[in-house]
Amino acid sequence: FFFNDTATTEIYTRSIVGSVRCVQETELEETIKTKDAKIAELEAKVKSLEEDVKKKEAKIKELEEVITAKDAKIAKLEAKVKSLEEDIKKKDTKIAELEADIKAKEATIKGLQDKITLLEAEILRLNELAKTMTRTIAKQNYTVSGLEMSQNLLYIAVNQLKAKLYDSSAELKKFTEEMNKKIGDLNILWLKNQILETYGHTVTLKKVFSSAETECTMRNFRDKCSKISPGVFIATEKSSGLKFGGFTKETFDNSADFKTDPLAFTFSLTSMDKCNNTDPANAIYVNEWYYWTLDYDLLGFGKYDIWIEDNCLKKPSEISMNHTYKCPNKDRPFFYTNVEAPLLSSFEYYQVSVKQYLSLIHI
Repeated sequence: FFFNDTATTEIYTRSIVGSVRCVQETELEETIKTKDAKIAELEAKVKSLEEDVKKKEAKIKELEEVITAKDAKIAKLEAKVKSLEEDIKKKDTKIAELEADIKAKEATIKGLQDKITLLEAEILRLNELAKTMTRTIAKQNYTVSGLEMSQNLLYIAVNQLKAKLYDSSAELKKFTEEMNKKIGDLNILWLKNQILETYGHTVTLKKVFSSAETECTMRNFRDKCSKISPGVFIATEKSSGLKFGGFTKETFDNSADFKTDPLAFTFSLTSMDKCNNTDPANAIYVNEWYYWTLDYDLLGFGKYDIWIEDNCLKKPSEISMNHTYKCPNKDRPFFYTNVEAPLLSSFEYYQVSVKQYLSLIHI
């Protein structure tokens, strides 16, 4: 420090200067200590700040990485949004196309509804036509009934003539043959009428097997008739000349079992009687047959009602009605042939072709 005044004697100044120096050194040391403490404090602060800076830098780096990831996600989402916008545009286009297609289909539906209306009117017309045809068929049935009576009368008359005068003249023989042919035609007409009532509108018969042309064995019958459907057989009993048969829509294949047919029926052409089917599950029976087997039935109708024997022109068949087919006269279970084990003089099988009634059409 400085002292601005008149100088004292040396003895005094020496002691004062020395004292001043001591005070000055002490103060400087204190100042240095304070400064050192301050420096230490500041260094600690700097170190703390440096660590804080490192943490901040690490945090910044972490945040930058997060930002980078977010940017990538944003870019991906933006691409997805762009893709969705394009997809929406496509769907809008598709919707427009579908709407146009719907309009076109609505127009088509309207056209079809108009056609349905016309078809319904046509069906009504056809049903009316079917009713008219049904009435016509009923008239035909009435005609056939009259023919049945005539046939029976002719049959009686011819048989009486046969008994009395058959060999008396060639003219009478010719007349008898013509009458038999007419009776046969009436028989077929009656049979067609029965099939018509059961199965269809128009009936035609095509002969596919005849004992007059082929030996009446199971092998020959199966070769020619195993796939025929529907079909009808007509047989003639040798001693009486009575004709009988059966109709079925099923085939006589190699199934070895009873077959179901609710439309099947048996009949007598001679008396023009029809036996209705009361047990459709046992309508017909088919024997399993191989080339080495012998003594099998050619065909069967019902449970023992009519069973035609293999080689039926040489071996007797079996007739026993009222098992599956209801006989019109229960007191005469063998009325077809008058005998239980008839021997046949002829056996024929026909393929039946039919057309269904128009009245079966429904809206």
